[in-house]
Amino acid sequence: MKPLLVGTPWRPPLHWKLGVSIRKRVRRLGRVLGFIDPNTDQHVRYYGAEFLVKDEGVGAGLILRRFEWGQIQRFLAACKTLRPAAFIDVGANVGTYSCIVGRSGYTDRIFAFEPDPRNVTELMRQLHLNGLEGRTQVFQCAAGSKQGEVHFRLGGCSEGALSRVMDDGGITVPTQRLDDAIPVRSSLIAIKIDVEEYEGEVLKGAVSLLTSNSGYAQIECNPKHEDAIRATMAHYGWRFIGQIDEDQLFEKPLV
Repeated sequence: MKPLLVGTPWRPPLHWKLGVSIRKRVRRLGRVLGFIDPNTDQHVRYYGAEFLVKDEGVGAGLILRRFEWGQIQRFLAACKTLRPAAFIDVGANVGTYSCIVGRSGYTDRIFAFEPDPRNVTELMRQLHLNGLEGRTQVFQCAAGSKQGEVHFRLGGCSEGALSRVMDDGGITVPTQRLDDAIPVRSSLIAIKIDVEEYEGEVLKGAVSLLTSNSGYAQIECNPKHEDAIRATMAHYGWRFIGQIDEDQLFEKPLV
């Protein structure tokens, strides 16, 4: 497999920045004049996928067409090269990555993990909007190091972008190992992990998945955990190739 992402830009071009700036001003003016209701769904097209979202949290980023622009740009470039057997979306939220990768046509199988019940409802709605229900297996659980249950705190906004696993309190959600849930082996995969500092436990439950498969990985992690995450991925045979904000990027060539 040739090195991924060579020459792929991740810093937004000037015309993109100008577009975001114009949309911000139109949005602000619309709110002042009462033309835009932040509590009403807006239809957005972003990287080829369709979304119905409210103007908050992840939805606000989609409405402005700026949500994780560099990460998605590189993720799609990697998928275009790899044509992975599966895309694994751990911490799928409302399905932004699942819908974008699914609509790209670069893979036929999507596995989406999301424990927040509010997000799962929105995830299913966005998948339906994009015609991806038949290609996506949704797991309403947290990915972790073992099968069981964990305490889970719901985030404040309706899209639960800051929902996370906690030591106690909140609601109780089931957990499942990626090794048990994902049957793909000896193939190319693309995986995105965004689980609010629970990524170490996710990786502990993905030993077989990550050691037997090759491909591209994007893992969000707190800076204080970067060394540990890179060491774990290196142990599984994945090479660190870059970073955008708190997202760590890895690749593993076919052997």
